[in-house]
Amino acid sequence: MRIKKCVRLASRSWRPTFGFTLILNALDLFWHLCNFLAPAWVVAALMAGALKLLWRQDLRSRGWRQLWVWGGVGGSLALLAALVLLGRDGKLAGYGLMILAIALPQWALAWGQGLLGRR
Repeated sequence: MRIKKCVRLASRSWRPTFGFTLILNALDLFWHLCNFLAPAWVVAALMAGALKLLWRQDLRSRGWRQLWVWGGVGGSLALLAALVLLGRDGKLAGYGLMILAIALPQWALAWGQGLLGRR
């Protein structure tokens, strides 16, 4: 009898609701995606700034935003690949892959002899 009562209560609470709950779920999804991708974009911005600061003369023709966007896209794809391959977010191997995927396109833009665009 208790099992039937629990099943009945569980089925009642599962009903889809319309209104504020859906907006909250969409907002939660937005914040989860932002927090998932934030490390890639912040590290890409820091690395692009460091590149422009340390190699000012060599990277005169490259814009800060170009380095940042290519690094951010590479880092985002690496985080997504790490999530699929490793099964969860936040593992050290995933963050190592993110660093590599941020540095690789930034290196290609800076010194890759035209791999990702003309200098």
